[in-house]
Formats: sequence, C-alpha cells, structure tokens
Amino acid sequence: MWLSSKVWYGDGLVVNCPLCDADNQCLANTPNVANCWCMTKTFHEWVLAQIPEDAKNKACICEGCLTKYSELLKELPND
Repeated sequence: MWLSSKVWYGDGLVVNCPLCDADNQCLANTPNVANCWCMTKTFHEWVLAQIPEDAKNKACICEGCLTKYSELLKELPND
C-alpha cells in the first residue's frame, strides 16, 4: 500500500534521516512546509516500516533513502 507523502513526524524538527543519518532536508514544522520535497512524493508502507522504532514519528526519511528503498521494494517478491 502506498501512503500519502503528508505524514507528519512529531513536534520536534529532526534534520537527519533515521535510515542513513544524512540531512533529510525536512521542512516540517517550518513556515515552508508546503514546499518540502516530500509533499510531491508517495511513501510505501514497507519503506516507512524500515524506520527504527525509536525514530518513528520523530524523523523524516531523506529523498535518497526514499529512492533507494523504493527501488529495493521493486526487487522483493510479491506476496
């Protein structure tokens, strides 16, 4: 299932991707949230499931990891 990109992650601004620790370029909790790169993207639930439990709802995935994990998803067998 693909989820809307409009998934909000807590009240704090976390600037590192929970998967690779790179700058996630997140604009959540800023006046420019509507211009965030993720607002035009779609996140599959499997990709979001890769976020460690302690980072869920606290940090946004970076665009590089979204691309990487979306490509990995294509290689998984369809159950």
